[in-house]
Amino acid sequence: MSLVERLAEETRRRQQAELMLAEQEAKLDAARRRQARTDARVADLGAENLRLTCALTAQRDRIGLVERQFMHAVEALRAGFALFDSDLKLVMRNQAYLSGFHNPDLIKPGISYKEVLQIVVDERRIDPDEGPQDEWRDRMFARLESDDPQEVIVKQSNGQYIKVIDRRGLGGEVVSLLMDVTADVQHANDLKDARMLAESASRAKSTFLANMSHEIRTPMNGVVGMAEVLSETDLTEEQRLYTDTIRNSGEALLTIINQVLDLSKIEADRMVLRHEPLDLKQIVREVIMLAQPTASAKGLAVTMDFDPLLATDYTGDAGRVRQVLTNLVGNAVKFTSRGHVSVRVTGEPDAKAGTVALSISVADTGIGIPDYMIDTVFAEFTQVENDRNRQFDGTGLGLAISRKLVDMMGGRISVTSQEDVGSTFGLDLTLPVAAGKSAPVVLRPDRLRHVLLVDSLEASRATLHGHLERVGVRVTSHDTASSAMDDLGPHIDLVLIDHSPPALDGLALLRRVQAAGHHMPVFVFTSEPNAAPNGRADVPKPVLLRQPVELACVFDKFSAALPVVDPPVPVPLPPANPPVAYARPIPDDQPRRRMRVLTAEDNATNQLVFRKMVKDLDIDLTFADNGVKAVQVYQASAPDLVFMDICMPRLDGKTATRIIRKIESGTGVHVPIVALTAHTGTDEADAILETGLDHYLSKPLRKALIIEHILSACPVDALDPRNGASASGRGVRAHKDQR
Repeated sequence: MSLVERLAEETRRRQQAELMLAEQEAKLDAARRRQARTDARVADLGAENLRLTCALTAQRDRIGLVERQFMHAVEALRAGFALFDSDLKLVMRNQAYLSGFHNPDLIKPGISYKEVLQIVVDERRIDPDEGPQDEWRDRMFARLESDDPQEVIVKQSNGQYIKVIDRRGLGGEVVSLLMDVTADVQHANDLKDARMLAESASRAKSTFLANMSHEIRTPMNGVVGMAEVLSETDLTEEQRLYTDTIRNSGEALLTIINQVLDLSKIEADRMVLRHEPLDLKQIVREVIMLAQPTASAKGLAVTMDFDPLLATDYTGDAGRVRQVLTNLVGNAVKFTSRGHVSVRVTGEPDAKAGTVALSISVADTGIGIPDYMIDTVFAEFTQVENDRNRQFDGTGLGLAISRKLVDMMGGRISVTSQEDVGSTFGLDLTLPVAAGKSAPVVLRPDRLRHVLLVDSLEASRATLHGHLERVGVRVTSHDTASSAMDDLGPHIDLVLIDHSPPALDGLALLRRVQAAGHHMPVFVFTSEPNAAPNGRADVPKPVLLRQPVELACVFDKFSAALPVVDPPVPVPLPPANPPVAYARPIPDDQPRRRMRVLTAEDNATNQLVFRKMVKDLDIDLTFADNGVKAVQVYQASAPDLVFMDICMPRLDGKTATRIIRKIESGTGVHVPIVALTAHTGTDEADAILETGLDHYLSKPLRKALIIEHILSACPVDALDPRNGASASGRGVRAHKDQR
């Protein structure tokens, strides 16, 4: 090989070596760069590790602090605290938990819940009142089978009461708390004793009031009864004033007694509501008629707006509904000196439930109620404590009792009022419709198409106008008779005229009817019970209707006033309360005797009152002054009717009645027995009737009711007590049993 070739080869090799060196240096540089990155990452990881280590140390410190705080809090608890794991092994407990054991060293972590219970049993910590110890242990442990164990209060042998509360966690662990509730249990027992004492005192108060009511009613029967008898004799105007004052004062006293008794019974939770058929429309009508004499004396009108398409028959406590309405209407009349009082009844039927949501409002144009008194108007004795109302009589208990009664019936009573303008009391009450009853169907007579209505009171006129239009009658209304003159004509089928001023010029309207040769009936409606048609020869005699006017009555009178052309369309009438019914028709061809009446009454004054009340009846009246004599007289004289006082010496009226009913048993005889009682509550009335009595009368006795029972019980072979007395000139033949 030549030198040139060798140099060329050497150059080639050197170049290759240089290339390899360059490659290696490049690789070395890459490795160095990778090493630098690795070193940086290692440094970062070291820093992160240091940060995490510091954070972990800090977290451990915080956990330690929280654990110490938790343990401190647990130890600070007055209640015993223990934690059991999901296997019910003890994890931790505080000192209060250990204090419940005689040997706390046994309660160590790892001990089971059941072993803890066994230690409690072995140490005889449980009072024998808790039952057998082993059964108690098993009951306590069985609680833990539930996800939410029941809290229990355990009586210990030392007299302490411990509430045991166990709660399961999400992982199955159980937290157990033992709380000393001895003071709470003692407080509850003290409250129970206090409540029993209060209830006993309330019962004693109610019993005292009931007894006092009975004792007061007995002499009041003499006062009110003799005043009623005296008022029927010939008296001077001054004497009649005195007599009426005695009777009215007695009635007022009885009202106060009844209110105090009702309030006492409600507060003692002894008021019992009755579930009986009630005719709401009849109740409202009777309440209004009862208030009308007082209202008329003050120049007030009392109107009724009872939805003619609303059901009238319901189930409820008729007496209490009547009591509430009587109070509301009575108050409205009392606190109204001019204007009117209106009672409106509407309702929303619920066919599915068979009930009606009734809304009853009593509105007046009286003195109203100041805003600051609205919230206290239903409070007890509010009127008595209010100087503004001292000019009005009353105890201030009526509205308080009404609210409590309405609450008991599941209703609501409310009031809206504006001073010197008037008040409206609202009563919302849901009652079930009586079985087999539905809303009435009011059918107008076919020949009654157009009515001329004359009424000076806008509220009354609007009510009657609306009711007539609802059943398809066209109505032309006027506030005075003079303004109605131009509307008279053959197109008018009926004229309805208000009897009160300023419509008294209705006589001119009646003459106009006669002069024009019209033959439509003319009805005059009045609130005066003794009102009579005018006796003038030049004025046609109108038909009088007693307010509040009912459509059924108007339609019935209208049909009766016209000549019968076609058979009359029957018009459903509202049901009336059935009279007392004992008697049978009396044939005229049989010899008659006096009716025999036995009255068992131990009080001589009450005997005198009773005798004077029936003095105009031709009857044989016998008195017995105790229950034993009453039974003897019954067996000896076979009376047709017995009036039985309930409270008598030797033998009370209820026991005497049971004996009489036992004597009658199997004979087919049933002599009517009417209780005479000074007790007035519905529970007493039910107890009286359950013993075999047929009816009861509350003292003071009312002459009309006594006579009604006597006439209704008159047998077929006896003289009519009324006719016999007038025909023979004789009155009652009274004698006292001397046995």
